[in-house]
Amino acid sequence: MHQDHSADSGYRTNRHHRMHSWNGLVDYAMVYTEDNIRFTFKNGQEVKA
Repeated sequence: MHQDHSADSGYRTNRHHRMHSWNGLVDYAMVYTEDNIRFTFKNGQEVKA
C-alpha cells in the first residue's frame, strides 16, 4: 500500500539525501528499449536494469 509522505519533512529530507547520493554515483543512464535500461557509474561499471 502506498503511503502519502508529502507532509513529512523528514521523509523529504531523506529522499533528497538518497537522490543526491545516487546522483553522485551514476554518470549517466541510457534507455535503449523498455526492457533495456543501462546505468553507467562514474567508475565505468555498467548495470543493466
